[in-house]
Amino acid sequence: MQSRGFSCRRLYGSAVAYSGLAALQRARQRHRIVILAYHDIDAPTFKRHLEFLARTYNIVSLTEAVAAIGHGEALPERALVLTFDDGFRSFYTTVYPSLRQFQAPATVFLITGYVGSDDIPWFGWIDLASRKRADIADVLPNFLRGVEWLSLRRSLMAYLKTVPDEERRSLTEKITLRIEASDEEKDRYRLLTWNQVREMERSGLVSFGGHTRTHPILSRVGLDTARQEIADCAADLEREIGPAPRHFAYPNGGPADFNEQVKGMVQEAGFASAVTSIRGTNGPGDDLFALRRITVDGTLSVGEVAAKASGLWFQLGQGGMYM
Repeated sequence: MQSRGFSCRRLYGSAVAYSGLAALQRARQRHRIVILAYHDIDAPTFKRHLEFLARTYNIVSLTEAVAAIGHGEALPERALVLTFDDGFRSFYTTVYPSLRQFQAPATVFLITGYVGSDDIPWFGWIDLASRKRADIADVLPNFLRGVEWLSLRRSLMAYLKTVPDEERRSLTEKITLRIEASDEEKDRYRLLTWNQVREMERSGLVSFGGHTRTHPILSRVGLDTARQEIADCAADLEREIGPAPRHFAYPNGGPADFNEQVKGMVQEAGFASAVTSIRGTNGPGDDLFALRRITVDGTLSVGEVAAKASGLWFQLGQGGMYM
């Protein structure tokens, strides 16, 4: 069933991209700004994506896009912004070389409490538990016990994003104790070092924004904790890479993951904008602290990226979950 869905998705993407529908949609929305949201991706796949995007769109920085949305500053038609959540260490070797080759700007949203650390974020531990088929059934909520790992990872991740933060941390800690993982196995979840961040920032191609210190779902923590996560993240960025117009990404970023109070805290911390995972494009006058993005990843073909970026992916009924 999963393989059939994958094949249908590929066929759909190819049909939209190569029939000209995606090009027509891009022309219709040429004055809208597309913001793509990546997480981690392998080098060959990203290079294929970027070859297409650089040929088809005008790639601009998030700061330029925010100026156009907030102040009506001019941008080229078919403007597109590249963003990357979390700041995985692999970005330095898999994505940065292609950005330099194509001279394409991008923004990386850092979970600053893990930058340069050997520890990994909580969602990395859940993914590791899934990959290693860890024996965790007895610490799970009753409704998740007995679920096969094929479905359990998705269900457990979704559950942990909706419970109060204290419950998420408690359950994650219990799961972590059941995992025996080598340094090599944990490497894929480790984040950039501050030296790598400073090097890439100096290039002028990569800018860095905030994604909290520890990646809690901000609507699921108390107001004091949310304010601390956001303010400390901003302080980390200023201390390590200096003052600049910085931007923010809400962890998970769905409609239930932030609220007006959280938006106010992001502004108070000095961030110039905030992006979500709510699907769509952006235009003049839109809320700078609820910018819409389109999630893409390394499982997508170029045709699927074309369909998603054009907006036809969901306009023609091809849905999906927040990433």
